[in-house]
Amino acid sequence: MPGMDIRGGLLSAYELSKDLVFLEKAQELGNALLPSFDSPTGLPYNWWNLTWGINKKSHELSGPPCPSMGQCGSKTGILAQLGTMQLEFMKLSQLTGDTNVSFGPLGDSFYEVRMHQYISDLILPRLDIESVESMRKYLIKEGKVRNRSELLFLGELFNDIFSGKMCHLACFVPGMLAIGAKILDRPEDLEIAIKLAETCYWSYNVTLTGLGPEEFWFITSTDELSQSEIDWLEKQEEVNNLPNGLVRISPTYLLRPETLESLFILYRITGDKKYQERGWKIWQAIEKWCKMPTAYSGLKDVNTKQVEMNNIMER
Repeated sequence: MPGMDIRGGLLSAYELSKDLVFLEKAQELGNALLPSFDSPTGLPYNWWNLTWGINKKSHELSGPPCPSMGQCGSKTGILAQLGTMQLEFMKLSQLTGDTNVSFGPLGDSFYEVRMHQYISDLILPRLDIESVESMRKYLIKEGKVRNRSELLFLGELFNDIFSGKMCHLACFVPGMLAIGAKILDRPEDLEIAIKLAETCYWSYNVTLTGLGPEEFWFITSTDELSQSEIDWLEKQEEVNNLPNGLVRISPTYLLRPETLESLFILYRITGDKKYQERGWKIWQAIEKWCKMPTAYSGLKDVNTKQVEMNNIMER
């Protein structure tokens, strides 16, 4: 649901500026989204047309049209979206004190979920630790990047088969681990967070624009390579400006915030000013390559001298 990013931005803008116009617009958008909770599960539909009223039922039959990205229909749910909406509605209720936002039509399911979350708080630390332990065991691998053997990568697992692909979206993990390390007193998780953040920043630092790719595929330290594969990697490094140890990249840049967010969190937790400096360096690259007269644009390719904007402000 695209509105969740907009609502979070409005709430943040209000807290920074104390300008009531941002809070009013956030509340207006929140009220418009409340009917999306009118589903069989009580969880919000993935896509919602703000022109539909509370009593509009046509979406239950046909669903709103799929967006161009092709993610399909109103009856799907995205875990990240559900968590974000819960956090934003909670903040909106705290700031406004308006029970219409919280307990208005179809808002009861939201508060039911919140009550279950409150009850679950006793077991959440255990679940968090189990998730992190599984991630460390199955998804985090040392790479085989020339002269950077210390880099850790976060891959993917499909049907018990490991895939050496790391997405920019995964760069929220260092910040998440750092916060968890502090709250749950797990210093070993902070060490992993620092190493993963190093990889995320490195993915920016090795491109021609200084901005990170959407995805990159890597070789792990345990991968056995034939001589022909070694030769191919050497050629990639020479022809495509890819560090030896990366197979390929998806070169688009979509103005994603995850790496900057993790750098900010690590600065706050460790006090190491290098994270400030790295965040500033990334911001300078955004200003140089993405700034337009009225907004910021993503890039089609972060690793070329012929930089071209995609004219999309996705995030």
